[in-house]
Amino acid sequence: LPMDLYRVNGVCRTSKSWQAWSTLVITRRHSRPIIRSCRPGEINIAGEIWRQSILVHTGKCIAWEIDSVTDLSANHLTGIIAFGPDILLIGTGTEQQFPEIERYAELLAHNIGVEIMDSPAAARTYNVLVSEGRKVMAGIIV
Repeated sequence: LPMDLYRVNGVCRTSKSWQAWSTLVITRRHSRPIIRSCRPGEINIAGEIWRQSILVHTGKCIAWEIDSVTDLSANHLTGIIAFGPDILLIGTGTEQQFPEIERYAELLAHNIGVEIMDSPAAARTYNVLVSEGRKVMAGIIV
């Protein structure tokens, strides 16, 4: 999103600066991407439809070149390690599948927590953690 979103008396408005008026109630909304829906074959991030696996974190979404959790390798982890989230949520598709720990052990060595769940659960969990202001990243396989 180019600017922060604010809700003013039930109407969303954009503003580059934070202003408060005594007669209005203004709630600042996070400018981080929010996952609106996650269905088999597609994911909606802040109104943009993705039909491929993605990595989503503070400020952006990028394509994640992975089709199955069994494809997970060290090559898939470099961008994640560079971002350095507190936790990585791995959405494994419509069903929860656990990869061998060797496939993501490098993340653990960098003190990045890893949670593995189905993709819709990863999307919901990402939104909750973002709302708490946590430094989280989600790798969602569609």
